Amino acid sequence: MAALSRRHELVSSAKVGPDFIDPSYHALATGSPPRNLDEWISGSDFIAALAAQAYSGSSLLIIEGVMGLFDGSTTNGPSASSASVADLTGSPVVLVVDCSNIGQSVRAVVSGFLNHVPRDHHYFVEPNEGPNPSYDQQRMATLTALTGYQNLDLFRLQAVAKPKIVGIVLNKVSNESHGRLLEEALADIGVPILGVLFRDDRFRWRDRHLGLVPVVEDPGAIKHSLDVLSSAIEEHLDLDLLVSLAKAAQPLTCREPPRASRVGNARVAVASGRAFSFAYTDNVEQLERAGAQILPFDPTRDETFPDDLDGIVVGGGFPETYLEEIGEKKLLGRALEHLYNCGIPVWAECGGMAWLAKSLEAVEMCGIIDTTVAMTNRLTLGYREGVLNTSSPIGTAGTRVRGHEFHYSQTDQPGDFLTLSSRNETVTSGFGSPNLAASYLHIHLGTRPDLAENFVRSCLSYKATRNKITG
Repeated sequence: MAALSRRHELVSSAKVGPDFIDPSYHALATGSPPRNLDEWISGSDFIAALAAQAYSGSSLLIIEGVMGLFDGSTTNGPSASSASVADLTGSPVVLVVDCSNIGQSVRAVVSGFLNHVPRDHHYFVEPNEGPNPSYDQQRMATLTALTGYQNLDLFRLQAVAKPKIVGIVLNKVSNESHGRLLEEALADIGVPILGVLFRDDRFRWRDRHLGLVPVVEDPGAIKHSLDVLSSAIEEHLDLDLLVSLAKAAQPLTCREPPRASRVGNARVAVASGRAFSFAYTDNVEQLERAGAQILPFDPTRDETFPDDLDGIVVGGGFPETYLEEIGEKKLLGRALEHLYNCGIPVWAECGGMAWLAKSLEAVEMCGIIDTTVAMTNRLTLGYREGVLNTSSPIGTAGTRVRGHEFHYSQTDQPGDFLTLSSRNETVTSGFGSPNLAASYLHIHLGTRPDLAENFVRSCLSYKATRNKITG
């Protein structure tokens, strides 16, 4: 991305999956807003539309995959794999192969990817509005056996095609001799090798327990690392061929993604800065479409909130890394407690929820949620289907949501705001009230404008009450 941007290509980007940090690196490399394409959360029907939205105004969209090409969700529904997103967006695939411990066997690896069709993801089903008689009985019987669904005439079926791999990048190659051996092994594989990247310690990125260090924490150093990497890319990859392969993709026709309707004007403070940098671009845009004026604040630096607030959003991040700075801002914590007690709507996710708790790692936090939070060695990770048990600023009881959890912290009281279902279990979690929605669940609003509209409506209700009191 950075190398093509340096060549004056208008590059935009997207990340497969729910990740926050990788897209921030994309934004630094391209100058375009960070975007996510998560088929499991957003639904298959709108992935192409969200990709088109990411592409808007650019000449080239680069989509970074997640994990391996065929890795994705194992819960019922779309696979959400890179292969599936490539299929839905009509995108050619460049296969990046880790060659650090491999020789001639690279041919078997690449051949496997070229020929593999994931059995579990060959078909999936999603609810439809009514019967669809266009599928023959034999296909119905086969899919019933595969999925366990008995009434497939009430479902829409979609085939997941084998991805079109158009190029190979050999990565982490030891030296030129190793590179030649790999190229010889792949000489007649039928897919061009776009380049060879040699192992280089300068390409290592700083990371911590949830992945890469966010750009906001050290943008200068990360920009320098991007420059080093993009110089190597320019030297060792055939970027002209890469661009020509990308632009040979067939034009894609797609519908518009759901967009929030304006419900009024509300001033909404959104946490930002080093400790709270997890925010989806689509969430911010949907809130703005619904009528929110976004007002950033930084809990590690600010003593007060912006004036005349109607709502507060606190996303995730790394508050545990900045405990001292956050703990010192007691005036801001007291201001939040006062606003919350006055009825201001608050929406918090993961690290944001930890800030609302009584304490995080025994350091005093805001105290509007009756729980304490501690870091553990246990990673909680995965997609969740949720149902709101309590009416809140984002929806009434019974509202269904989909999202993702990724955290090492735990609350001493789980809460009962949401019933969350995953592949392995169903639990209750989070804290809700008429003016609070707080949980570990990260929700992407790209195809859920209703949640943005609900939150802004809650802000407007509080605004009307506040104006009566002050006016």
